[in-house]
Amino acid sequence: MQARRLILIATMTLGLLMNHSSAAQGRPSVTKVPDAGTSQQIPEGRPIPQQWPHIGMSMRALERAYIESYEQSGFRLANRHRRSYPNGIWNIELVFQLKTAPKGSDAPGTTLSILISRPDTCGCSVTRESFVGPDAYSPDPTLVARGTRALIKADTAALAKVRQRLGMSLPTIDTLTP
Repeated sequence: MQARRLILIATMTLGLLMNHSSAAQGRPSVTKVPDAGTSQQIPEGRPIPQQWPHIGMSMRALERAYIESYEQSGFRLANRHRRSYPNGIWNIELVFQLKTAPKGSDAPGTTLSILISRPDTCGCSVTRESFVGPDAYSPDPTLVARGTRALIKADTAALAKVRQRLGMSLPTIDTLTP
């Protein structure tokens, strides 16, 4: 059983590296899992894509856990796009927007991407693709910082719920304050 799991992980990692070369750039190892207590650091409005493996659960359970947790934490699911590739890898993109913000393509929120190597079992990885706070494009840095903090607070609450349900989640985001 362990050998099968290791082969699945190696196959998934190789497939991700071959099809998403940008995911491997800037990181020494795609398979290295950071400590669950660590957090991502981003400058205000700048995302750092980071893969976070979720192994041993169904694809639907993983997707449902993220959607329900984000919806319970002040977000709405604005878009869900599922795409399959010829090599058997699936990608589900979940676009969440703050419920308190007006709807639209530039509404504050975060986009998560779930990569799945096999649809029947989850050798999955979750990546944060974007993170844009309210007033992110304002010339006033105080407004930008306040909006980003509000989004981080809601995002952190959602990830805590995911961790409670699954035992793991994407790391939380901290901002680099000037």
